[in-house]
Amino acid sequence: MSGIKETKEALIAINAIAIFIISRMKDGVGLDDAMAIWDKMSGENELKDKVITAFENWQQIPGELDDLDLDEAIELGKLQMDFIPSILVALKKS
Repeated sequence: MSGIKETKEALIAINAIAIFIISRMKDGVGLDDAMAIWDKMSGENELKDKVITAFENWQQIPGELDDLDLDEAIELGKLQMDFIPSILVALKKS
């Protein structure tokens, strides 16, 4: 069993980026959204650190998923479900 460390880190980073994008693009997509995403990625250390950590060893993710057992699948599902409240908040923001 290879574990799911890299997969979990990628899932966390993808959700953090998605939540920001959802909150920015609800009113449509514009050049200001692209600039805001760039600013967020380059200026906010917490998000930048999540992305760097998540994709340092991204090559291990396919192996982790190939070796996924039921407990790991449940753990990944729970991790994703933990992001649902934040996604809903991002969708509701005006």
